Amino acid sequence: GAYALTVFALGVFVYLKTKSKAAWMTPQLRGLGYMLLSVVLLQVCVGIANLIYFIPAWLTVLHQLMAMVILLTGIRLAFIARELSYT
Repeated sequence: GAYALTVFALGVFVYLKTKSKAAWMTPQLRGLGYMLLSVVLLQVCVGIANLIYFIPAWLTVLHQLMAMVILLTGIRLAFIARELSYT
C-alpha cells in the first residue's frame, strides 16, 4: 500500500505540474497537490523511522495521524477538482 500511495501522489503531482498553465488550474489545487506529495513523503520517512526505532508508541501515533492528513488532503483535492469540473 505504501508504494502504491507514493507512486499515486507522485503521479498527481506530476500531472498538476504539467497542467500548471491550464485555465482550470487554481492556486488552491496546485497547493493541495504539493501538500499531498509532501505529506506522503513525510509519511514514508516516519514509517521508516518507525521500523528503525522498533515501533515506539509516539511514532506509531504520529504515523497514524499522518495517514489521516493524507486521507483528508486527498478528499479535499478530489472535492476541489470535482467543483472545478462543473464550472
